[in-house]
Amino acid sequence: MRWTAALALTLVCAFAVWPALAETTAESHYTRGRSLAEQGRTAEAMAAFEAAIAADPRHVDARISRGSLRFLAAAKPEGKYSKTEVDAAMADFDAAIAIDPRSLDAYLTRGSVYVATSRLAEAVRDFDRAIEIDPNVPDGFLKRGVARVFQKQFPQALADFDRAAALAPDEPTIYKERGATYLLLGRPAEALADADRALALAPDYDDARKLRQAAQRRAGGTPPR
Repeated sequence: MRWTAALALTLVCAFAVWPALAETTAESHYTRGRSLAEQGRTAEAMAAFEAAIAADPRHVDARISRGSLRFLAAAKPEGKYSKTEVDAAMADFDAAIAIDPRSLDAYLTRGSVYVATSRLAEAVRDFDRAIEIDPNVPDGFLKRGVARVFQKQFPQALADFDRAAALAPDEPTIYKERGATYLLLGRPAEALADADRALALAPDYDDARKLRQAAQRRAGGTPPR
């Protein structure tokens, strides 16, 4: 009887520890995958994310990361994408959202893929949802602003960029995107001011430098060498 009770206790403890062990293993694979991805070792990173998901199919961040790598693999010449790889990436983002409907990163990442594949209405819906989840994260407004520029909804885009700048005044990308929008609208002075803001924050920001030169040309000035 004592042996039976001891065995039962051992089994209960084992089953209690197993989910935590699986979670720890999944997290270690995920952390390794992130490190490998940052080093540009994408094949190894993909394998690490696969291992994380195998250990814990509900690991949201691993699914988002695997989806992101799948989308990178989908890129083809001339800005085209492999439908098979895009669909695989979307399946990961969809699964992440099904697991955690309040995953900010899942909506922001899936929305960015929608923009890249010209599914703009769906992109805006994802960014709307991200902003609902956390209205204090500037990326939601910045990314929605970019999508709205592609939709030619320029006043709404500028409002989004203004909100993003208020939340993250030291982020040069916001000023570059807003400046580029001003230039599209024929407002080179405002475009130039935003290019200067971006360059003040990031002096080596090549896109901001190109924006500055384009704004000066449009305004009739001579861009510096």
